[in-house]
Amino acid sequence: MGKPYWTTKNGDDILYKDLTDSHLLNILSFIIRRADEGVFFGGGGWDIEDMWCDTVYGEDVLNMLDYNGIKKEAIKRKLIDKE
Repeated sequence: MGKPYWTTKNGDDILYKDLTDSHLLNILSFIIRRADEGVFFGGGGWDIEDMWCDTVYGEDVLNMLDYNGIKKEAIKRKLIDKE
């Protein structure tokens, strides 16, 4: 795996170490919210029969959005306490 980075909604990739403290904390809050509310996925081909959608919650979202990696960076900066 390469260096850990966050992709912004504008498509910019920012290394965890280069995120501002406030951005890092906002990302943690965002991930926790998404874990509770769910993340919707969808896709498919050209036909309606090929389309699919799914929503994931909880631990799946935390893993998918690298909650532990973001949290580790926040702990390293002493922005949050170890749990």
